[in-house]
Amino acid sequence: MRLFSAAIAASSNNLEQRLSVKPLLEVISKLNGIKFTHCPCNTKSEFLFHLYNFTASKIISKYSILVLAFHGYARKIVLSDQEQLTLEELAEIMGQRFQG
Repeated sequence: MRLFSAAIAASSNNLEQRLSVKPLLEVISKLNGIKFTHCPCNTKSEFLFHLYNFTASKIISKYSILVLAFHGYARKIVLSDQEQLTLEELAEIMGQRFQG
């Protein structure tokens, strides 16, 4: 099994205060022998870049699970202090990229 993770490293400019899902993925990987790819995204364009690369190539066939880990509020995810993505926008993007 392989995991692909698109995640944010928290919305803070202070690199020492940023949080990440990567340590959790590393633990899961070591305990279960699961390989993963971690792609931090702090802008909408970075998120779209990683998502399109993931779905536009044969990479998608190598992964069983796509994990999206973001901070957020009701009906939106926060990419940075300046950028947010609504769940409606995310559903539209995912629908376009993940059609059978």
